[in-house]
Amino acid sequence: MCDVCTLYLSLVPFLFYRSIYYYYYYYIIHSNMAGKRMSLSAEALQLTPQPEEVNAEDLHTLIAQLGAPDAPLLVVDVRSAEEFKKKNIAGSINQPFQELPYAELVERFHTLVQKSPNALIVFVSVESPDLDDLAAREFIEVHSKTLHCPPPAKSVRVLLGGLSHYFSLYP
Repeated sequence: MCDVCTLYLSLVPFLFYRSIYYYYYYYIIHSNMAGKRMSLSAEALQLTPQPEEVNAEDLHTLIAQLGAPDAPLLVVDVRSAEEFKKKNIAGSINQPFQELPYAELVERFHTLVQKSPNALIVFVSVESPDLDDLAAREFIEVHSKTLHCPPPAKSVRVLLGGLSHYFSLYP
């Protein structure tokens, strides 16, 4: 036998046990799936709908056009109550991120969608992406679980650039 073959045969057990170690470490211990069989299901591959972005100019136009109290637009400010009192978008509601009643918002938004299929819910915070993006994603998830379907396409939005950008354009 040649020296290369001897070296190769001596490394085979080492490589075999090393591959077993990596499998065990990365797929069993590291993934918090100890004792479970790893497989990709169709459910795991499904993509969660993402919130769309709306820029400050478009939001300002929407507020001007749909300024009525019963308009199909719901602007949810996720900042603290103190920050909201200092300055806010006219017609917006304050729901601090830590206290967001998602089920109530889903119900309120669903009522708006029934009245107008083009209804929008816009989450805003100081900067974006920030808490507004997290709130929008959680809203989509709760909506999907509660009503067994995601919200209408492009109906959940976040303010691009956040309120700091909005207020710099529209003080």
